[in-house]
Amino acid sequence: DLPTLVQCLAQVRSQGYAIVHGEYEEGFSEIAAPIFDHQGQVAATIAISGPTFRVGPGRIESFVEPLLETTFTISGQLGYRGM
Repeated sequence: DLPTLVQCLAQVRSQGYAIVHGEYEEGFSEIAAPIFDHQGQVAATIAISGPTFRVGPGRIESFVEPLLETTFTISGQLGYRGM
């Protein structure tokens, strides 16, 4: 069974990022994380994308930590102090 949209969104919220493989274009993968403003609202996102053979399962995990560090830094510069 495929997860529902609500389940997918809950997972993205809990882990702090989203990963897609081939949903927008065949052979293309992406990881994205939000940037929060001083009110805790999503102000922007940063995404890393590329061909699945470079940014796919088994390789995409290496992008998670640098991506989250970057979005955390930018969020802090916008006044975000966490929830």
